[in-house]
Amino acid sequence: TLSGKVKSEISVGDRVEFMLDDIVVDGVKYDGTAYVYYYGEDIDFSSGDYVSVNGKLTSFDYDPFEGKYASMITNGTRYSILTSDCILLKKSEPEFLDKIRLKVKENFYTYTRQDTADIATALMFGDKNFISDSLYDDVKVSGLAHTLAVSGLHIGIFAAFLNMILKKCKAKSLIRLIVVGIVLMIYLAFCNFPASAVRAYVMILCIMFAGVIGAKRDNLSSLALAGIIILGYS
Repeated sequence: TLSGKVKSEISVGDRVEFMLDDIVVDGVKYDGTAYVYYYGEDIDFSSGDYVSVNGKLTSFDYDPFEGKYASMITNGTRYSILTSDCILLKKSEPEFLDKIRLKVKENFYTYTRQDTADIATALMFGDKNFISDSLYDDVKVSGLAHTLAVSGLHIGIFAAFLNMILKKCKAKSLIRLIVVGIVLMIYLAFCNFPASAVRAYVMILCIMFAGVIGAKRDNLSSLALAGIIILGYS
């Protein structure tokens, strides 16, 4: 028997699937989240609630060449649980960022097909947890699997779009730096700060700051600073 907090939306299909955080087993807290496969009939809990689960906590095997599960593990999803016994312990609310993230995902799943919503969620948040293995294999064969992880590509396109809009509004370079920095930081928070996206964020701010002070733009120095910050934090 273990307990935890429902972290994600609850996907209902042939079985119920959701993510569990703050996992405690026999008084011992486990780092990371668990992907739960629930085969019970009644669902009296929702995202943010604390539940008690009877089942086996199994760790994922890390394979760096399997993009889907490697990204899940690096984002903190380290376990899986199969259970038919899940009981509500305490009603609670999701945290602020989780609440907004869940609302966006809810709209995807309400107004589009499930496979479309799965891909849209991965494209926007880098969350591949609910993509089926068969769908992910199809995307991988097409050569587009890298787009399902939030990376420098996403951050670069987003920053370029914001910069273009601000230039159209005749904003000064300092204002553009501040606005782009704040908006991208909020987006990174929604995506749980993936390393590749943080690297691109730091590099973009360095390059924009060089433009503000009239210094030479040096991509290699920007990359080095991004590496120092990420490694220092880790």
